Amino acid sequence: MDSSTFLDSYRQAFDAFDADAIAAHYHFPSILASIDGTQAFLSREDAVARFTRVCDHHRRLGYHHASCDNVRSEELADNLWRLTVDWRFHSAAGNEILAFSCSYELGDYGDGPRVTAAIVHG
Repeated sequence: MDSSTFLDSYRQAFDAFDADAIAAHYHFPSILASIDGTQAFLSREDAVARFTRVCDHHRRLGYHHASCDNVRSEELADNLWRLTVDWRFHSAAGNEILAFSCSYELGDYGDGPRVTAAIVHG
């Protein structure tokens, strides 16, 4: 799997505030865990609803774009990977407004790699 292609597409979906495009990076069912709690995405609609709220929150923060640093990739099986990424959110002026890490478990079940679990930490 080319993690940079996946992450570039994922980041661009967030930069566009496109909840549907973000959700397209997820397998269903999947799970998202963060300090706010855990949510299961049983369907694409579940993910779109969650990421619509996330995009609204990013707008309120002044989010303009994200960068990812220190990407760690581990192949778990022929079609399974773990990515851990250090994300940095920036304002339009280039100021860092948020930094955190997230680990993604990805699986490719015939449609390309999709997130099966995301755990926000750091």
